[in-house]
Amino acid sequence: MAVFEYYVPPKEITAAQDLVAFADQAKEAEAAQATGIVVSTAWTVTINGIGIPVLATPVTFRGPHHFCQVRYTVEPCPLAFFVRNRDHRSLRVRAKDCFIPSVPKDGGIEFTYAGEGQLTLEADGIPDAPLSIFVSARETEPPERGDPDIIWFGPGLHLVQRLELRDGQTVYLENGALLRAIPPEPSETPVIEDDWAHVPEYTDFITAFGKKKITIRGMGIIETTQLPWHARRTIYLEDCEDIRIEGILAVGPAHWTVVPYHCERVRIHDVKVFGYRTNSDGIDLVNCKDVSVSGCYLRTGDDAVCLKGMLSPDVPGGENVRVCDCTIWTEKARSLGIIGETRGDFQNIVFENCLVLHGYANWTRELGALCIVLSDGGTVRDVVFRNIEIIQEASWVIDCMIRPDFWSTDQKPGHIQDILFENIRVPQDARINLEGFDPGHLVEKIGLNCVTNEHGEELLTIQKNNFARMITFR
Repeated sequence: MAVFEYYVPPKEITAAQDLVAFADQAKEAEAAQATGIVVSTAWTVTINGIGIPVLATPVTFRGPHHFCQVRYTVEPCPLAFFVRNRDHRSLRVRAKDCFIPSVPKDGGIEFTYAGEGQLTLEADGIPDAPLSIFVSARETEPPERGDPDIIWFGPGLHLVQRLELRDGQTVYLENGALLRAIPPEPSETPVIEDDWAHVPEYTDFITAFGKKKITIRGMGIIETTQLPWHARRTIYLEDCEDIRIEGILAVGPAHWTVVPYHCERVRIHDVKVFGYRTNSDGIDLVNCKDVSVSGCYLRTGDDAVCLKGMLSPDVPGGENVRVCDCTIWTEKARSLGIIGETRGDFQNIVFENCLVLHGYANWTRELGALCIVLSDGGTVRDVVFRNIEIIQEASWVIDCMIRPDFWSTDQKPGHIQDILFENIRVPQDARINLEGFDPGHLVEKIGLNCVTNEHGEELLTIQKNNFARMITFR
């Protein structure tokens, strides 16, 4: 019995005739493209002697990003990997919470991995055209094909306009499935004819409104590269309860990717996102309560995982949210935090046990790896960032800021208080920004406990204004 299975792409997915030109699609960050996935010819992967198909997808910088997916069919056990890059010999494996030793062999490397998670390999010490290997846990309680509440997509390419779900319904993407969103028909009426970017927005790709027990799961891929910019969010669930999104991989988002909007009891696990287009946020939790986001890998063209409050201030911006065990690679904006639209109050929020591989953005002050950036009048309190490693960040490693901006709705600014950063490992050149708005709208009671570099040295280059106070260190 095989101890794992692996994703096999549909026959329509082939190698790119020009991989450099394919990667350069990302330079047009607002354009639709014919495809966002090709078969990789740069990397080869074998596991326990079995060749694993490797795919590639454009990303904003240093692409394309290559990836493959495997899933245990038993409980996690040691897997023997041999990985080779066509053009490079020196390879390094990065993984959250563990060092994986490797042995050079035949122009590649051998190593053993016995868990579930996300492995990223970089060649010759640079992050150009990397490889990610996604190792998922054994599937539990698989659905039954004949169940009338299952929308089932088997192996192969599926062209779909959009899906709207009812109570108790599941979208299941079987191993080998590729769900491709096709552009709106000329007869479809936009929901918004002319948004802030002066383009039309249509009903989103996979949606549910006011429903309960919605599930989107499987080992398949959702590709939205053909959609015009902003045409549809990939997954948008509004006023829903008891949501489960698990295992899927999304490429080429035209807008925000996974968006629970005013939802309760949400579980998002083992979701992978590769986005390069402007506003291709990974996971946006808007006015949500009781949420778990775990084991996800997000490389996005905008924010990776963020909380927002977009409803009236009497609705909580976010409560009881835990984001853990995620790997983040941010191209244009922020990695983790409470960001931008911040109407309503946020409390009891935890970000922990995460790895931030790279953060490239430095085009404005409201950026960084771990952020609380308020543009509206909400109060953010009781937030913890704990056990997080940041490998590289072009902007602030920590940024707590109150600043009205283009996205502001409220007339008055908000408050940031009782925020803890604990056991945060940062680069040698790490910088921190703490910036309140005025004497009545402070950044206060900020704990910086064990914020150190890889040598255990406390390196705190802190910039703060007169409206940031009660900063403590341990």
